[in-house]
Amino acid sequence: DVHGAFGQESVRKVQRLKQINLLLGNGEELVNDLIEATVQEVCAGRAEVHCIRTGQMGDFMRRGCDPAFDLVILIPNNLASEPGQEAGMSPMGKGARAIEAIKQRCSTPVIALPVFEARQAEEPLMLGAGADRVLELPFDRKQLKAAVSRCLKLPTRQAAPALALALD
Repeated sequence: DVHGAFGQESVRKVQRLKQINLLLGNGEELVNDLIEATVQEVCAGRAEVHCIRTGQMGDFMRRGCDPAFDLVILIPNNLASEPGQEAGMSPMGKGARAIEAIKQRCSTPVIALPVFEARQAEEPLMLGAGADRVLELPFDRKQLKAAVSRCLKLPTRQAAPALALALD
């Protein structure tokens, strides 16, 4: 037998990775790419990441209330409002309202990323609305990785088990 002792047995032991559904609310594609790559790196070998991106606040709020998402990351300053909606409200006010709406409907963890200059003033607003973590933009990748890991509660990485040969 070409497969020997490892053939079918090893195929049966391969487990499907958990799928992580990520909602990314941000209108800047380059930043989206970096955030998604960071989340992929955190999940590598433990989960597959399926990312939905939106640059519109209304779309973000509709999608964010779907309990199928495992993690929501929001950059309120980079989400466009829909024409005629809440013209007088600040991006952080809209972001806080979106977080509150999400948290009223599901327990999905939310990471908010306000711009650096505004973090000190807006962090309490985001946390008060229900954000699980608040980081600043531009973000530190190590901090984002730690926040994503805590929010997703992924199993710790284990060293690959040594292979034992079965001799007949």
